[in-house]
Amino acid sequence: MDKDEFEYRFEILKLEMDHLQAAIAKYDDIIFKIRGWAVAAFSAFVIVSLHTKQPILSLVAILPICSFWLMEAMQKNFQHRFIRRKARIENYLQSKNFSKAISERVFDQFEIPDMSNRIGRRKKDTVQRKKETSIYRSGWYFNVRIIYLPLISVCAAVSVILYSIF
Repeated sequence: MDKDEFEYRFEILKLEMDHLQAAIAKYDDIIFKIRGWAVAAFSAFVIVSLHTKQPILSLVAILPICSFWLMEAMQKNFQHRFIRRKARIENYLQSKNFSKAISERVFDQFEIPDMSNRIGRRKKDTVQRKKETSIYRSGWYFNVRIIYLPLISVCAAVSVILYSIF
């Protein structure tokens, strides 16, 4: 028995949900690794700073920590794009429009994003500014800043303590 257009579209929708869930999990793994490297770099700089009694090293540690923070913000920004798309699909699946689509066997109410058509529509400066703002906001999510602000604070504190002692 051949599948009709409705069954193909419904199968694609299920595949997209699976893909989105896998992508979200992949970004969780990447973010976990970035945090691990950030903590490792922080620990190495602070331990070497304390061992060599050079407070400047604990201040230098702020640079890689900020770099890891930026990397995590970028990954979190990408992840949230997938999360937003998944939420839109889930909302559709729970709506009356989906029930209607099942009964009528027509997917006419569901929006399929036209990603290739969106590229290049706006001025490049506007697109770039929007991306930068989005990444900046992602870096200030509570679950992101809760990792990096204490690391930076400890680096500054160790530096101040070492300067006062030596």
